[in-house]
Amino acid sequence: MEPLTIAGVMSGTSGDGIDVAVTTITPSPDDSQTPPGVELKGSVTVPFAADTRALLFKLFSQEVTLKEVCDANFALGAVFGDAVVTAVGQLGMELGSIDLVASHGQTIFHNPPQSTLQIGEAAVIAQRTGRTVAADFRTADMAFGGQGAPVTSVVDALFLARAGGWRAVQNIGGFANVTFVPCAPS
Repeated sequence: MEPLTIAGVMSGTSGDGIDVAVTTITPSPDDSQTPPGVELKGSVTVPFAADTRALLFKLFSQEVTLKEVCDANFALGAVFGDAVVTAVGQLGMELGSIDLVASHGQTIFHNPPQSTLQIGEAAVIAQRTGRTVAADFRTADMAFGGQGAPVTSVVDALFLARAGGWRAVQNIGGFANVTFVPCAPS
């Protein structure tokens, strides 16, 4: 497999903005237990406009109609797509150099183990960026029996497991959580 340059898109329940991190992932050799290589090309936070932030907090309050949720899904997809375009430009890169956009979406309701709802329509992000989009990570985790949060624990374990000691990774956001990573076998 060839290396992939991925623009990861994330927004949280703090409603402050959209974080876009561009990384190049180099796959591990097929016969290796070595983690993939990860090179951070750069990151940018694109603040939410006041009206978008107000919309998010209205969604969080659950005092919305289905039409408002549906419209917000498409509106946030456009905002996320535009954030990727902005971030890639600010990093001095060409949009065509991005192989994949990975979007977590905006969580507006999380009810494990029954359900979860992230919005920010992936098809709209794809239309805005012209790139392939991977999405629904929290939903996928729950479909396979997980709690849908935190969604980074596997990556934390993959990249931070080392011989000689445990690691703890603190995720600070609207909700905070800690991932404990055991020692890797030596």
